[in-house]
Amino acid sequence: MAAEFLLSNLPREFAARMGVKLFDSFEAAAASVQEESCSLLLVANAYERINHFYMDSRLRVLDTFIHVTPNYGIAARQPVDTARAYRLATFPSVVPLIAELLPPGLQIHETVMAKSTSDAARRVVAGEVELAVTNESSIQQNGLHFISRTRPIRMVWTLFGINHRNHDEAAAFWVPELLPVSTLEDVG
Repeated sequence: MAAEFLLSNLPREFAARMGVKLFDSFEAAAASVQEESCSLLLVANAYERINHFYMDSRLRVLDTFIHVTPNYGIAARQPVDTARAYRLATFPSVVPLIAELLPPGLQIHETVMAKSTSDAARRVVAGEVELAVTNESSIQQNGLHFISRTRPIRMVWTLFGINHRNHDEAAAFWVPELLPVSTLEDVG
């Protein structure tokens, strides 16, 4: 996961004070940073509304880095049959993967938007849909299996922190510089 990668590249004295907390949405995570109950917000740049965080004067960009995601694919709970059409849940950012990964002959009659790829997987478990575009982490957590080929996504991640307007810019928030992007090429 990108957050664990980030922590592993911070100086030990800083990383030792940090933990990873997952939220149901990036907005909920951002609110936690704005309320200062969490220090950092890590957002995948593929997120369709990341611009809201860039434009939010309460937040400030601290750093960016590249990290490869877990493999993505189309997952199911039960075996699939090309003789019927299915409902599929997906996070809006990964919609382009549907056409790329959909097995030949498999038909989708409805696409349902989910809050996240984890939410898409949970909707399969709940019986709301039969298929989901999701990643390896979510299929393991939800007892699903891939019915398509899979692939990772080479993702840019943005790290945000609180913008303390009443403090000197240099002292507002300090995060050690991460490894240069060029050294992250082989991470995955």
